[in-house]
Amino acid sequence: MTLTEEQIIIITDHPLEASLSRFSAKLRNVHESSEAWRSDVASLLLALVGSKAAYTTSLRQMGAAMWQRNSSLCSRTSKGARFRFDHFRPLLDAVTTNSCDTDVWAAVVDLIDAVNPSTPPPRRINI
Repeated sequence: MTLTEEQIIIITDHPLEASLSRFSAKLRNVHESSEAWRSDVASLLLALVGSKAAYTTSLRQMGAAMWQRNSSLCSRTSKGARFRFDHFRPLLDAVTTNSCDTDVWAAVVDLIDAVNPSTPPPRRINI
């Protein structure tokens, strides 16, 4: 998803700074085969939930604040909800490569969209 100009301004005004630096090395070695990735990702999401930008940036297309969606995702991830690891990969890559804040938040929005689609997928029609 492309962030709106308003979201980019808010993210720029409320930088993550070094708040994610502790996750870079830890997440670099995360593998799908280990269920430990869930707690590592939940910790990352919790750090993002606590950021000022998360409380400020609204996801207009979803009708909720980003922190609410991210908080729900964090909780469901730590409780073992059936998410596909590849949904998290872009966010993990953004954090481990120390990408700019807008790239990190774009990955968060894409993740939220992937695991909480705003519309149900189309039904398959059997002919």
